[in-house]
Amino acid sequence: MDYTTILQELNKASLFDLHRLQSAIYQELLNPKRIEQIKAQLKIGQSISYFDPKSNDLIDAVILKFK
Repeated sequence: MDYTTILQELNKASLFDLHRLQSAIYQELLNPKRIEQIKAQLKIGQSISYFDPKSNDLIDAVILKFK
């Protein structure tokens, strides 16, 4: 995805459009099918990267256990 283009388009969006997008994204983040697809691919000892919103960066990690 080209995040620069997405951000440029979001700057043109109305608050109503932004709210609708926020709602749609939130629903997809909670989509049980998507979550199960991801969980099925994860293994103990696997190297992964995850996004840390505080640092706005990807963090490298290794899966030690599942909760």
